[in-house]
Amino acid sequence: MIAAMTGAVRRAARFGAFVCLLAGSADDAFAAKVPQAKLDEVFLDCFQGCRADGEAEPLCTKTCQCAIDQIAALFTAEEFEKMLNDTAQNRMSPADNAKMGKISQACRVGPPPKT
Repeated sequence: MIAAMTGAVRRAARFGAFVCLLAGSADDAFAAKVPQAKLDEVFLDCFQGCRADGEAEPLCTKTCQCAIDQIAALFTAEEFEKMLNDTAQNRMSPADNAKMGKISQACRVGPPPKT
């Protein structure tokens, strides 16, 4: 599924930027959120990778900000760190892979309009 993602989204996925929690327990509402410093780090990695792939700055900003917004809304700090570790070790679970695909869909940018 990762191979089918656009360059910018694929880059963000490598840094663990995408896991979607569809529903959770009441305890999840009180879990620690991903720290802003970590979100900033992931945004910068995503943006730099996107630009290195030759994408335009506005596209990179939009795609990477979408990823960061998804992470901030859907991850706990613990879940995000686990995803980063799993991704770094190339052992992402099928469930996490599926969740990443859902976030990829949310952040996918369509083709440029025809002029």
